[in-house]
Amino acid sequence: MSIKDVLIQALRGMLGVFLGLMLSSLIAEGIEFLLVALVHGSITTDQEVYFEIRNRPALLGIKFIYNSVAGFAGGYITAWVACRAPIWHGVFPATVQLAGFIYGMTASPYASTTPMWAWIGLAATMTPMIVFGSWHRYRRATPTIQADTDTPTDQKRG
Repeated sequence: MSIKDVLIQALRGMLGVFLGLMLSSLIAEGIEFLLVALVHGSITTDQEVYFEIRNRPALLGIKFIYNSVAGFAGGYITAWVACRAPIWHGVFPATVQLAGFIYGMTASPYASTTPMWAWIGLAATMTPMIVFGSWHRYRRATPTIQADTDTPTDQKRG
């Protein structure tokens, strides 16, 4: 393998991780923004109003779903762009996301804007979905051996 190939693989890996994180963030934050705007009736710039609406139990329950979907999509894109070692490339953005959740629930100035149970639930759902998305891409890209279905069962026994 040439140095050019190694560099291309490294760049694809970094680009995949970056794009996966950006896509999952764009999906999750975009849906959240739209839901809060829909419930509020208009776009709000008041953080207290925003978090009061976003922290309603029904919206937090929906948040677990769309964050999981966003994580899956991010992991899938990471593995698709990286090509080589897709699952390991999915573990990296999952780790970054988990570190973000830990920071968000402990040291961030916004830690108190979300209930602790929601932080833990988001970390417990979105993080593994990133890895699952990369695993799913790996499974789709891996060729499988198909059973011979054209031969009748009686002829197979010989």
